[in-house]
This record gives sequence, C-alpha cells and structure tokens, in this order.
Amino acid sequence: MQSAFSTTESFAPSLLLSFARSNGLMELHDTGMPGSLYRRVLERLVLADTAAQAARRRLPSLPVHFHPWYPVLTIGIDKVRLYLEAIQSAGSRDSAHLPEPRWLMRVGLYLEFLTCLGIIEAVRPEYPDLLSAEERHAVETTPALLGLREHLDVKAWRKVWALRHIARPSLWLRRVPVGPSNLLRKQRATLAFLEVHHEDLKRAISLAGPARAGAPETWRRVFLDAERAVLRNVEEVFPELQALPASWRTFALCHQHGDFRALGFGQVPRRLSRLLGDRDGVLASACRHYRRSMNEVARWAREHGWMHYAGEECIPHEASLIEKLLAGQELSTAS
Repeated sequence: MQSAFSTTESFAPSLLLSFARSNGLMELHDTGMPGSLYRRVLERLVLADTAAQAARRRLPSLPVHFHPWYPVLTIGIDKVRLYLEAIQSAGSRDSAHLPEPRWLMRVGLYLEFLTCLGIIEAVRPEYPDLLSAEERHAVETTPALLGLREHLDVKAWRKVWALRHIARPSLWLRRVPVGPSNLLRKQRATLAFLEVHHEDLKRAISLAGPARAGAPETWRRVFLDAERAVLRNVEEVFPELQALPASWRTFALCHQHGDFRALGFGQVPRRLSRLLGDRDGVLASACRHYRRSMNEVARWAREHGWMHYAGEECIPHEASLIEKLLAGQELSTAS
C-alpha cells in the first residue's frame, strides 16, 4: 500500500509526520497536530466571515460565537481532543477501553483532511489564502495525496457554507446582537455540516483500511466523546440562550417534541406536535441525529467489510449520555 501522506514540516496539515504502512514496520504520528485544520477553519475562516457579516451590517463587531458554524467546529475540536487523550494513553495499562487506536488515528486524520480541504476549496473564491502557496502546491501535486484529492466533495461543502448567515438583531432578544432564529440557523448548519462530514467519514474509512475486532468499542468511544464535547461546550456555543428566561432556556436545550412541561403546558399529542412544526431541542436533536448518522456509517462500513459488529446498531440508544440526562431530567448538568 502506498504511503498515505508525504508532507513537509512547514505544511500545516501535516498531521501525520510519517505513515510507513507499505513495509508494515511503523506508523509514526504527531498526536499534537490533529484538530489543527479544524482550528484553522474556525480561526481563519469563520472568524473572518463573522467580521465580514458585521461590516455588511455596519456593526463595530460581532462575536464569533454567533456564527452558525461555530458550534459544530468548537464541539468537533473538543471531541478530537478527547479521543486523542485515549490514543495517547494507548500504551498504558488503562487503555483496554480503546482497542483500535491506530485505526482511529488513521480515520481521524483522513477525515480531517477530507473535510477541511473540501471546505477550503469550497470557499476559495471568497477566502483564497487559507492555504499558503507551499501548502497548495503540496495539496495539488503530491502523489501521496491523490486519494484525498479525488475524494473531496467541494460542491457539497459549498451548500453547507451557504448556511453561514447570522440572524439579524431582534427587539425580542435585547441582550444579544442576533434574533431568536439564530438558534435554528445553528441547528440547520450543524445538521448539514454533519451530513457532509459523515459522507467524508465513509471515504476516510475506505482510505484508512479495515478495522480489527475492536472497532465497535472504538466507534462508541468516538460517539461518547462527541456527546461529552456537546455537554462541555453548550453554554459557550449557544450564547443566545443567556437572553432567555430560565424556563425557556431549559426548553430550548432539553425539549423533546410533544413535551411542553418545562413551560407548564404538559404534553401535546405527537400528531398535533408535528402539525405545529414542533421539533426536538438542541441536546435531543444533536444526540439523536449524531447517533443515527454514526450508526448509518457503521452499517455502511460493515456492508463493505471495513468493520464488524454484532446486532442491528453499533451504538444503541441506551449508550447515549444525553438520552440518560433527558430521561432523568438532570437539566442542570446539561445546561
């Protein structure tokens, strides 16, 4: 098998210093680099776009926390940090909970390259300098990166980028510089981002090669790390909630469609709830969509021989930390 990456040290996406799988001798990873491309997209693209949107509105400034892409990138960076902690402890005695660290590292690296390079190419007409001249030359000409170049879905990322617009201010939310619809914009952008991101995940798995028997435990670890990242960052990535009364804040976070008890109205029949356009709140929507998507990718991987697990779902409902919080009404922990 050909070496997966061949980059110079100055090439910032060089998350992998050496990937010598062709002779079966070693895989040498710089575990301090994963997440750096996601941070670049957040700090150099999303921050710049937030400033551009503020300028168009003739505002002196607009916090980046209100950008519709901010939640998914911030939570994603924290998720990478969490599973890297497990990878870095792979040689210790307490590492039995992550039986496939090398496979996870390969998948994570390919996924970060596919997603971030896809985004960088999608926004290139507006933001042409996200790669240096040296980096762009490496991306476009390095033979070892051919597999990545062929799998970039630039068209799909352009559609997700179209969901970046911040809602205009509203008299109803006077404490924040955006309207209440900004929460829905963040939700739509996040779900669209994850849909394309998980298509990239399928490509990353095919490039990384098959996992061994420990893939289901590793897959569940990634899912749980994503949920932990959501719970750790929910206040930062949804500052709109601070402008709401406590009961409405709880409702926006923890609402499950048809259940209006947080607002003192009891429960509504599901059929009526759907007719009214009712939907899950931030936490329920995030965990259910993510679990469904992770299971869909796992089924695809099993069908193609990339991973194996028993049962209908790789990640069952009862594995979810957020579902347990919602069922137990432990709302203070979630918020």
